[in-house]
Amino acid sequence: MNIQTNQSIIVKNKSNGAPDGQCGRDIPKLDNGEYAICNPDDKNGHCCSNGGYCGTGKEFCDCEECIDFKKQSNFHFKSKRWHDDGKCGEKTPKIDNQMALCNPDSKTAYCCSAASYCGSGAEFCECKGCINYKES
Repeated sequence: MNIQTNQSIIVKNKSNGAPDGQCGRDIPKLDNGEYAICNPDDKNGHCCSNGGYCGTGKEFCDCEECIDFKKQSNFHFKSKRWHDDGKCGEKTPKIDNQMALCNPDSKTAYCCSAASYCGSGAEFCECKGCINYKES
């Protein structure tokens, strides 16, 4: 689900080339090589939605893959090395010549099961051959 809003929004690194009010991996990197983040001190825009916009409220702060920079001021987006279809591991196509991972920032799909699917819980994180990317 992508979120867009008319709400007041701001990006911390706007001066480095980030589009107004956008954040995350789905926009071009800033001039310094980092992904744009939201200003943790902005009371109206300290969270990055899973749609890549800064704002506040549940759709920006409490959703899958949302980041609240007020609570996680040192957070930096990692380069994306996972497939959107939830497949991972050696049996799936590589990304940038490297094995596909699961999103370590996901709340529900951060482990790769022995069957090469991302998820959470014992069958994804605690089995023989499973990889927990939150811990690696």
